[in-house]
Amino acid sequence: MKTKRIVCEIIAFLLFALLLVYTCSFLSKAYMPERESYGSTWNMYLNEEKDSVNVMFFGSSMAYCDIVPARIYENTGLPSYVMTAPEMTIPQSYYYIKESIKTQSPDVIFVELSSMFFPDYSSHTAETVGFMPYSANRIAATFETAEPQARFSLMFPLYKYHDRWQEVSPLKKRADDRVDVFAGYTPTIGVFEALDARREWTFDSTGVKLDKNKEYLRKIEKLCKDKNIELVFFLAPACSNYSAENLAIIKDAVKGSAFIDFNDEFESIGFDMKTDFYDPLHLNITGATKFSARLSEYITENFFLSPKEHDEKLWQDRITAINELEQQN
Repeated sequence: MKTKRIVCEIIAFLLFALLLVYTCSFLSKAYMPERESYGSTWNMYLNEEKDSVNVMFFGSSMAYCDIVPARIYENTGLPSYVMTAPEMTIPQSYYYIKESIKTQSPDVIFVELSSMFFPDYSSHTAETVGFMPYSANRIAATFETAEPQARFSLMFPLYKYHDRWQEVSPLKKRADDRVDVFAGYTPTIGVFEALDARREWTFDSTGVKLDKNKEYLRKIEKLCKDKNIELVFFLAPACSNYSAENLAIIKDAVKGSAFIDFNDEFESIGFDMKTDFYDPLHLNITGATKFSARLSEYITENFFLSPKEHDEKLWQDRITAINELEQQN
């Protein structure tokens, strides 16, 4: 009888623990802020039809502000997706790729490398890591890429967001629990006119760990090779040029992999600093359309891809949405 009682108590404890974990997980997702733009849009990404994307883009805001999947689809017929985050570091890009390919099997992955000179700890860790699905990759990203003082709230998000219970109903459908009409792109409307010539982009080296970044570039290369995914490292165009020293560091770090610096094509792409930029680093929707056209050319010139099975109406709706927005710029 005693043994039977102990077994029953253990089973009851395990059931209680399981219920507690499930409840905390449910409330954590319910109370987290909705996220529909500016990267880390995991809820919407996971609503994308499985294995329907040919090309994926990773990196910081230099990707999600500059790349328009609807334009790439319009030009190539290939579905693509931008899975990025603000100030996302290279190690965080690695974990984003690992998590993303659980539901998609892209033929080609592009990784933007301005993050080579980002500090080891991003000021947007709460968004970048905190909105990832709760998984082994999220846990690894928490301990490998987040500052120590942020790790507890990343592991237990209900601790961070519990005070939202008065303003959020846990039973209400989230606005980001849907397919993203922009496929990860964040439209930027407006024109930055402060510069009349390109400048050199200077970086504060405080907190930058180049060796760690290079280590994770190797991990990205190995992951893509193991998954039979073509990999392209690139630099997005900006009003600011990289110094010769910094550009040499990047080129040396990705030696042996495909790499393209689209700043070299600033004039040939047809950028106009008075019409195409939202700020010195990010393109507005007009400039992003020009850049996406060039990316489309690069993809078709270098890869022979057949479109994966996808929702054609959804992609036509995405083109329509971009057309309507571009008229506002």
